[in-house]
Amino acid sequence: MILNRLGRIVLPICITGILCVLLSLINSSTPTHAAGKGAWVNASPPRSCGEICSEEGLFSVTSGKDGGGYSFHVCRGQASNGELRPGFNIETSSDSARLCLFEYGGGRGQSGNYDCLCLPDRL
Repeated sequence: MILNRLGRIVLPICITGILCVLLSLINSSTPTHAAGKGAWVNASPPRSCGEICSEEGLFSVTSGKDGGGYSFHVCRGQASNGELRPGFNIETSSDSARLCLFEYGGGRGQSGNYDCLCLPDRL
């Protein structure tokens, strides 16, 4: 049971990390709306990446769903050392919808200072 629960947390982080590394080639500090290009959109004020992308006329990139059916939205959050870390934003509660969650120092990190990965079309 613990391994199953751990897998539901670790797997999305791994998938998100791989996706973020691949998509870092399209890294931009401002939204890019060119066809086929992704954009990192700042979540300010912090809220669901689904909302952030939608307000820009874009779609949020997701990396699966949790057991309750909530989507893992791809984000990058600022760690305490200032590095940007790939992670996920999930709408399971109003608190988690305002955070980017990521692996940090062998545990889980979180940041209210994050960007959401958005695309002009659904994957």
